[in-house]
Amino acid sequence: MSVSNRLEVAPYLLVVVDFAISCLAALAVMPVGAVQIAAPVVVLLVVYAGGEYSLLAEFQVRRRLGVPLACFLFMLVALLAGSLPQSLWLIAWEWRIRVGVALAGCVVFAVAHYTMEGFLRTSSQRCVLHFRADMDEAAEALGRHIGRSRYPAIIVLDAPLDGVPDRLPADIVDPRADFPDEAARVAAVFDPARFCDVALRVLPPAVLAVRRTYVHWEEHARRAYDVLKRFFDVFAAVLLLLLSSPLMAFAALGILATDGKPALFRQARVGRYGKRFRLHKFRTLRDEPPVIGTPNDTIEQRVFRFGILLRQTRLDELPQLFNVIKGDMSLIGPRPEMEFFHERCVTTIPFYRKRLIVRPGLSGWAQVRFPHTTGETEYWDKTAYDLWYIAHRNILVDARIALRTIGVMLFGFGAR
Repeated sequence: MSVSNRLEVAPYLLVVVDFAISCLAALAVMPVGAVQIAAPVVVLLVVYAGGEYSLLAEFQVRRRLGVPLACFLFMLVALLAGSLPQSLWLIAWEWRIRVGVALAGCVVFAVAHYTMEGFLRTSSQRCVLHFRADMDEAAEALGRHIGRSRYPAIIVLDAPLDGVPDRLPADIVDPRADFPDEAARVAAVFDPARFCDVALRVLPPAVLAVRRTYVHWEEHARRAYDVLKRFFDVFAAVLLLLLSSPLMAFAALGILATDGKPALFRQARVGRYGKRFRLHKFRTLRDEPPVIGTPNDTIEQRVFRFGILLRQTRLDELPQLFNVIKGDMSLIGPRPEMEFFHERCVTTIPFYRKRLIVRPGLSGWAQVRFPHTTGETEYWDKTAYDLWYIAHRNILVDARIALRTIGVMLFGFGAR
């Protein structure tokens, strides 16, 4: 028996329940038409963008605003779908009923969603993962990801030293029993790399160091995907530039008014295959003192007030659309690193060079699932998300990241 991944399978049931309740509410309050299907679909997309369909706690403090925003949008669509009253002071009984049913549908949706989520979280399997003593670095890295995601598992270093790295012992514990002291356990085996890959959606460098054959990087060259993605990058970047031009003007004027010149910030970064390029951003920091340690050691103290707004909403990243059009970057991919810290990470973090297989991106798997990077250990853990993206990149994964990026911009969580 092997360790399964019920925490990632369970959300499908949650999605089905949410969609069914949304459809019933739409049938009750909206006139017959395409809007009855469109409204529930929008609700699910908003909830997903808010991170509500991940039972893993992706950030230490998650702002749970996806469901309230989805309910608000549903109410708005439901009310606009019918005929509005001529006067808000003389509301017809029919319209009062419409409001009441729509409100009741939102309440039922929210209660059912959080009740089902709590049930799925508490009923998921719990496990004890046994590592060899000489795999302490891999165990420590996996332990950090487990702790951050709150996956119901613990790690112990008591496996036999002659154990095969991809078939280590594990114990599955009944979720209804006390954990981890329950004696009644089901013996299982697990591959630490596959566990990280499937259960946590990461590939920690320290784990790959003991499972070097798990990913065959030479097989991850996807030319058709790269051509299609490049076409979409240029099209979407031009469209976003046109749509965001008022926001870019607002950002530039805000910087000039609150902290003076310059409005733009340019910095050398490392791109695909190690190519150097100049990255463009709206300036959010005061001056640039010599960096010591990691690039984010003193970043919080250097952000000026208007820059905080730009960083929280990710508006400071908009000038990078020009880098996307030029071909230095993509919309989705690992974030480009500064030259000095790239060279430093290459020499200290295993598999770090694999990030150069793809173009760096405006947003990426690490940006929507990992908090702000502040130290060297966080760089190791952030690289785990980048490596997972490179091994699994496809159009569907890019679409998921793009949707979650919208949630990051709306709700203000994630890497900055």
